[in-house]
Amino acid sequence: RARRGHGPGGAPRGRPAAGARIDWAGMTLSTLTDVRDIVIIITGLIGAVGLGAFLIFTVVLGILSIRLLRSARTTVRDGVPPILENAQDAARSVKGTADFLGDTAASPVIRAYGVVAGIQRGFNVLVNRKK
Repeated sequence: RARRGHGPGGAPRGRPAAGARIDWAGMTLSTLTDVRDIVIIITGLIGAVGLGAFLIFTVVLGILSIRLLRSARTTVRDGVPPILENAQDAARSVKGTADFLGDTAASPVIRAYGVVAGIQRGFNVLVNRKK
């Protein structure tokens, strides 16, 4: 007579009886250890594929980083000197402009101010002399 909650043969319902065979992916599994072994193999394969993908990603990232570094070096080597030369030319031009303005605009104004100041001083001397 079968116990309550157990199927024929005395095994719990939903589980195969001891020694029962399960067909899975064309293979016959006879014990729980076979199922465990398959799970271990699948887990190992998934881990190996993940590790391979990580290694490929790392190598590709390294190659791209090296190419970016070379490109940056080339840009600095070939692109910066002309920019510095243009900046030096601009600085020389500004200095020349400042010198020109100093000679042509500021100097005459300074001379004119000096003449006006001299005339005022002379006038003040003459006015104060009469007192």
